[in-house]
Amino acid sequence: MHGILDVELSGPPSCYEVEYQSLLTPHAIIFIVELVRQFDSNVEQMLRYRSIRKLTLNDSGELPFFQPQSVQVRDKTWRVSPVPPRLQCRAVDLGDISPADTEMFTKALNSPACGIQTDLDDGHCPSWTNQLRGLYNIFQFVHGNLRAFEFDPHTSTACHARACHATGGMAPVVLPKDNPQLREQITRKVCRAKFNEIKAGADGFLVFDPDLVQPLIQGGFTLQGLQDNITVGILFIDAWLRGQGVFVLKGAVEDSATAEISRSQIWQAIRHRCKLEGDGLIVTKALVCGQIKRITDELISQKAHNSVDAERLATSAKVLGELVLKRDFPQFITTYLYEHQAFRNRMQ
Repeated sequence: MHGILDVELSGPPSCYEVEYQSLLTPHAIIFIVELVRQFDSNVEQMLRYRSIRKLTLNDSGELPFFQPQSVQVRDKTWRVSPVPPRLQCRAVDLGDISPADTEMFTKALNSPACGIQTDLDDGHCPSWTNQLRGLYNIFQFVHGNLRAFEFDPHTSTACHARACHATGGMAPVVLPKDNPQLREQITRKVCRAKFNEIKAGADGFLVFDPDLVQPLIQGGFTLQGLQDNITVGILFIDAWLRGQGVFVLKGAVEDSATAEISRSQIWQAIRHRCKLEGDGLIVTKALVCGQIKRITDELISQKAHNSVDAERLATSAKVLGELVLKRDFPQFITTYLYEHQAFRNRMQ
């Protein structure tokens, strides 16, 4: 075909003639043929060596080790080239987006995500039709025929030691459209999990559902998010004062990790005078104190069965206020509570 006699190329699937002709030009076919001729035997040889090596390791009981010829790759002195300006912000990327899913691909391109990991691998079924549709959608975007916000095929897998972004894991969840309460719970859990990755040193992370991008970029600083953080903080401290490490809220188990995140977000929101999404309110000490009082009154009304419960919840709210209003950020909520007089009095 096209002057290459020893190549057999399947015809286009029904209704995919345009995609077929646009992608499989004579030059494209020649390029693919040259790639196969140059590298196919090497690939086969590496796969055979892999199988032989696996059998050898199984028989000998040895563990895999780095090959001497790869010592230069492991040298920690080399660095990647400077990251282009349009790729420097990697706070939230979309991952496992198959370009063959035109609706999802278009939605991803129009989302405010920093970049997209467009996937022709594990998130993509490589049928002949899907391959054509996926590659054609990418082709359309590159040539300006598929509207989008930003496209980033680059995936960051290097580490900070090599002056490159460290991208966290992907949240492979899809938000339900017909259950607002469940949607809010899932969003909250994802935001907290990803905040943990940020604390561990990640520059950003991947999500599958484009609807998760905006909540993650905003950082959860809506009034409802602030109120949720206050509720989690009070109830966690209350659990500690009862000698328990976890509690259940809206069907989810909350522990020190979520309490740590909640009080951190409140402290940061005050410190940086964050503007709440929706109503535009600035987070101040007065606003937080007012919300703590209101939520404490609600919790006492809903959960206190006697004066002891009411006093404990009030004490928990007071301790949370201390944590989030301090000038210097307390390093760990658990350490702070363990050394607090209220906790020591309860544990005696």
